[in-house]
Amino acid sequence: MGVEDAIAFLQKKSTTNGDSVFSHLSDVIQHILQTKAENAVDLLETSLLLKQTRLLLEEGTLNLEGRTAEEEKFAQTFLELFDVAAKPPPDPDAEEGAQEEITDEENNAEVADFLVESAYFEAVGAGLGRTENYDIVLALKQLSSKPGISKVRFFGKFFGLHGNYYVFETNKQQEDAQTEAEEETKRTEFGRPVESIPPETNGTNAYTYWVCSRLGEPFIALPDITPIQIQTARSLRRFLTGNLNEEVSAYPPFAGVEKNYLRAQIARISATTILAIKGYFMAEEPEEGEEASGNIERNEEWTMPSFDELEKLESWVHQNPHIKKQGRCSLYVPEPEPEDENEEEAEEETPKAEEEEPEESPEILSSVESDADLSTGLRSWSISFSSSIRNLKHQVVCLRSLLWPGAYTVTTKEGFSNVYIGWGVKNAPFQPPLPPEVQREFEGALSESLELPPIPEPEVPEQTESEREQDEEPEEDEEE
Repeated sequence: MGVEDAIAFLQKKSTTNGDSVFSHLSDVIQHILQTKAENAVDLLETSLLLKQTRLLLEEGTLNLEGRTAEEEKFAQTFLELFDVAAKPPPDPDAEEGAQEEITDEENNAEVADFLVESAYFEAVGAGLGRTENYDIVLALKQLSSKPGISKVRFFGKFFGLHGNYYVFETNKQQEDAQTEAEEETKRTEFGRPVESIPPETNGTNAYTYWVCSRLGEPFIALPDITPIQIQTARSLRRFLTGNLNEEVSAYPPFAGVEKNYLRAQIARISATTILAIKGYFMAEEPEEGEEASGNIERNEEWTMPSFDELEKLESWVHQNPHIKKQGRCSLYVPEPEPEDENEEEAEEETPKAEEEEPEESPEILSSVESDADLSTGLRSWSISFSSSIRNLKHQVVCLRSLLWPGAYTVTTKEGFSNVYIGWGVKNAPFQPPLPPEVQREFEGALSESLELPPIPEPEVPEQTESEREQDEEPEEDEEE
């Protein structure tokens, strides 16, 4: 047997642990030289010691031993985020050795560059970590491949007691009729408030929001919000659980489950904390004889102001319209019901209630300077910088919301972006809901009594003309 054949035989791996005689003897000799034992020949136990303490690596890059079926399923779906771009089929006419270009699937959706934005958020202490940020970028790419989506951005992350929510904002999507019917059934279940004001198609429902508990899981579209859900959410202070179908056990009763409550909080946060630099957007001019639609459009003549101007709150505006107390951005006026004669008589007896004046809401693209202060006397926004060096090349200006902790707006010389990372709870003292209004007392005329009602007198039917003539004829005979 030659030297090469002998070495190849010694390097033959074992079928039990994958080790070989060659590597094992090499480890034994290395261990003896490192320890420098005097009687090394007597330390035959060294061979057994190295076998017992050797690190055994199992084959495969994904070790799923000891995991549940749900974790194995999630691990497989998570790997789909790292799908490689499709390789084109080989061209038979191409020259030999020519390098084939790998092209990604065609996708015309406008996706926010969160990888760059995350660096700005990290500079002001509002990041999620580079590993998590990269997973969000992959999730944005995966969501943008869905049909019908033309614009997508990362809205934020909501913390929960048993799970978190990653929220993504896209352009408005058409919901399935069956899904709407299921949601309507849930809203009309026993014990939940009944909707009296119709939801709006724009305003609070201008975008569609997708959520997932862990990046890599399938995205779930949240249902449209209704006015009564926003009204009730303003009276509640509770943490999210991480289960979209969890019941919202609170008072006043909420018209929906946790996914409806999450959607209500997103609408409130979006209307209050999504900011833009003044002049970046402008309101659409209505046509003659039409009212303002409330939509905004990009101002092509806008130029980035200096950082000295961005330090002032008057240089920032709210991008989304204000939500009224009614739960809508646009006021809903119900049609007057036809009045009956009985209702008119009752209204004359009872005094008419004073009609409420319409709520005055701030105009579209209202200034942040006009936001109300907190109950503690602090301003609702705080401005900070990524560095104390004012003339730094890559300086980042950050606006933090003190009303909704976790809402950040950052801006650089390239542009601005918004994100929310928090618990979805407003920084306001808890105000228990007031008891309902006192109902009208029962009218005294309809009060109970122990006396029996009087017996009505029998009604005498009216006589016809023929009956009257018959009654008069015998009287005339007697006179004759």
